[in-house]
Amino acid sequence: MGRALGLACLTFLWAGCSCAAGETKNDGDDISGDGGVSECDPACADDEVCVESVCVPGSEDGDGDGFPAAQDCDDTDPDVNPDASEVCNGIDDDCSGRADEPFDDDRDGYTTCGGGDVDLRDCNDRDPAVHPGAPERCNGADDDCDGGIDEDDGEEDLCPAGGFCIDGACAYECPAGTVDLDGNLENGCECESDLSPDLGVDCDVAIDEGEFNDNAGGETREYTGIVVPEDREVWYRFRAVDVGDDGCDAFHVRVQFLENPDNQFIIDLFRDDPSNAALLCAEPGLCGVGDTDFEWYTDVDGGVGGAGQCPCTAANTPGANLCTDETADFAIRVRRVDPGAGATCDPYRIEISNGVY
Repeated sequence: MGRALGLACLTFLWAGCSCAAGETKNDGDDISGDGGVSECDPACADDEVCVESVCVPGSEDGDGDGFPAAQDCDDTDPDVNPDASEVCNGIDDDCSGRADEPFDDDRDGYTTCGGGDVDLRDCNDRDPAVHPGAPERCNGADDDCDGGIDEDDGEEDLCPAGGFCIDGACAYECPAGTVDLDGNLENGCECESDLSPDLGVDCDVAIDEGEFNDNAGGETREYTGIVVPEDREVWYRFRAVDVGDDGCDAFHVRVQFLENPDNQFIIDLFRDDPSNAALLCAEPGLCGVGDTDFEWYTDVDGGVGGAGQCPCTAANTPGANLCTDETADFAIRVRRVDPGAGATCDPYRIEISNGVY
């Protein structure tokens, strides 16, 4: 009662001026806020401290926690004193000069409780670069504590120099098995393909698929790829071998699409005799252009209902076909029907065969 009355009297006597928490002496500074020297100078006597804007004796224990006002950083709260345990609440409970210091191990100013604000919680109190509002980096971690990892909101450059973030690391070219669709690596590699974009870009560096023999039932192989960017061409080359014949010649080359989404792609087929293999690209013999299924064959029925040259002989023989060596080099160009329509990640699948009927 007496202390309350005393505080009331002090408030009355000092009406119009106030002290700031922790002040003990003012020595002529402006504490009234009007830009001039306060008539209340000094704010508090040397043996007083400011508690809730009122000067009280430094020896007084206003909150009854056993610590006088001169030692207590908040003499209005018995839970706050030099002997208190720090609690994560945005308050300096133990009067150490820092709030929530056991909950801010990395000393970045953000605690694991966020001072009671969920949005201000530090999600990694071992790294001062990680806290709410921190810039997001490409590192596989949630740097700004918003629940997302390496997210690109368009305001931060996760990777400098035009790279893109993938699996926590900056990349400056597409990883194996992927292809960039739109020419902008910053938004990643949109297409999946085992066909590297630098393979088979023209006839001189066509992807060499080796030999296709026409004996023993022939050979068939399949190839898959994508045409990105839109004006890209994918070239393959192979040698169709006409194996020595014994009564029947099964030579029959065929190139066709097995998958062609929305008929986006077409095939051009080139052929040259092996003796002129170097001219296949220099002066290609175009044997088919702009189609989806090509065949090169010397099929003659021979009256037996079969395909190929059957029967045939090595010499001109009445009633039989002449078995000739049709071995040749072929080049295939896969391209878009309309490059101006833009590229897609849609894959094509082609089949090459020889001696298959």
